[in-house]
Amino acid sequence: MARRRTLSQYLDSPPDGLAYVRVRVGDGSNPGTVGWIATSSTATAARKRIKDSDHALTVADDLRAAVLDMADGAGWPDELPTIRLHAHTDTGQELPGYQQTRRPADGTTATTGADVTATLADALVRMADRVSKQVDVLARALEHREAVVADALEAVIEQGQRQLDAEAAALESSVAAALEAATTEPETISLPPAIEQILSAAAGALGGGAPGAGLNDISDDQIDELLKDEDLVSRVLSRMAAHQNGGGADGE
Repeated sequence: MARRRTLSQYLDSPPDGLAYVRVRVGDGSNPGTVGWIATSSTATAARKRIKDSDHALTVADDLRAAVLDMADGAGWPDELPTIRLHAHTDTGQELPGYQQTRRPADGTTATTGADVTATLADALVRMADRVSKQVDVLARALEHREAVVADALEAVIEQGQRQLDAEAAALESSVAAALEAATTEPETISLPPAIEQILSAAAGALGGGAPGAGLNDISDDQIDELLKDEDLVSRVLSRMAAHQNGGGADGE
């Protein structure tokens, strides 16, 4: 494949009979196809010859401008250093093409200062965006943690207040019960007069008190002694039942 000194010179003086070209751009010995270009006068013949469903045919009156624009859009020469053109006649015959690889002296792909600045600016923008997202996530996490801590503290305070209220109520109840027990006088036992007379007479008979004494003057020991007399207890209970029924008369 013949080579010209520059791509522009090749396109300014293309081979005779050129109808369409295949443009390939890449990095290495096998660059990929980026498109096909034909002039308006040769487009019909080119479509009959081109068997490439992945790349559409570009029709342009200015072949030079169209090739350079397509190559630039594919990243040549800043990103992909190699360009290769395959030239064909309207019958599909291959003509002398063109190939060029632009590499800096150190063997790396050529890069301009503007490209470096743009790359750095883009990297900084992406970094700032990531930092902003991380800060936002951290802020939401801190906000959630503060809400959780506040809820927990509030629950602890409420529980403590309920416990204190319960203990205060229990203490108040205990104090009230103690005061009531300290100020309440012993209850006086009240029985029917007939029963009091019997118990009084029995107590006098036991020598524990004068006949006719009141029930409150009878000691517990005297009552226990009376209760040992089963006949007396039976008669007392019988009389109590009779009085409760409303018909008891004095004596047997």
